[in-house]
Amino acid sequence: MILFISVYFMLSSLLAFGQDLPPYEPCDLAYRLEQRGDFCFWHSSNDGAVGQMNFFEANQQCQLRGAKLATPNTQDIAEWFQLRQDVVGRRQRDYWIGGLDEPWRNGSYYWLDGTPWDQAHANNFWAVGEPSGPPNHCIALAGRDEIVKGYWDDRHCYNDDLDFICQRERRRVCTCSENESKFCDIGFGCTSFRVCESGLVITVQCAPGEVADSVNQTCAPANEVQAPCGQLRSCAGFGNASVPIYDNMCHTYYRCENDQWQEELDCPEGEIWDEIRQSCESVESTCEPCGHSSTTPDGSPCPGPRIPNIKL
Repeated sequence: MILFISVYFMLSSLLAFGQDLPPYEPCDLAYRLEQRGDFCFWHSSNDGAVGQMNFFEANQQCQLRGAKLATPNTQDIAEWFQLRQDVVGRRQRDYWIGGLDEPWRNGSYYWLDGTPWDQAHANNFWAVGEPSGPPNHCIALAGRDEIVKGYWDDRHCYNDDLDFICQRERRRVCTCSENESKFCDIGFGCTSFRVCESGLVITVQCAPGEVADSVNQTCAPANEVQAPCGQLRSCAGFGNASVPIYDNMCHTYYRCENDQWQEELDCPEGEIWDEIRQSCESVESTCEPCGHSSTTPDGSPCPGPRIPNIKL
């Protein structure tokens, strides 16, 4: 790994503006991030090696970059997206964004990041005749149809011919007091991180094939690093069971052996992981929170989920 060292002595003066947090930094142009307000946005079409994929794969790809599928939940961001759809290279492309209407949510739309859904706002940005409803549950930003370009369109979540847009909050200035040592943040793409060491800000760039590990403040292969940058998820207390991944709506799961993470797997289209039966099953027959059944197949009440003690 390569160390790029920048010295910021006594940057605490930056906090003298009556704010609890240091100011934001510009978005990193090296990754072709675009800045709007307090957020940085990345279009997967900027990287020809990424390819097109379904909604759940796109969600995972954003997470592995330390980001999330974009949430155009304000007038400013939604209108800006419409303008950016006319940029050369984005025309005739549709992009997944971070909204969906899963069947077990009782037909109501929501944003993956937990932002409240504003129906009045949404009504201004749905394309004419949208949403069309089942079997389409995931929201895309339309680009192929000139008439509705930049507006929202619900699509089948397993359509695998869409690009996607990732979003993350802009990084704040990393402030180091004299002789202070601490972890600051992870860069976009999870391939670098910043720390304070003895009052200096140090940027650590990971070697190819490695990602940033904020827990151990180092770089390591993805299968040795906890999510979201890496693939590793907590297996503590799960023995030899497989566990649903809730932030992918249980369409994916990971397998444990002797309380150790082994691999991440996908359920077939239309099915989700049933932790009780330890198999991929229908949404209707699977207990909450993955499915919408309140009873197990034998009629007994559903037990609560055994959610690992890390953010999924």
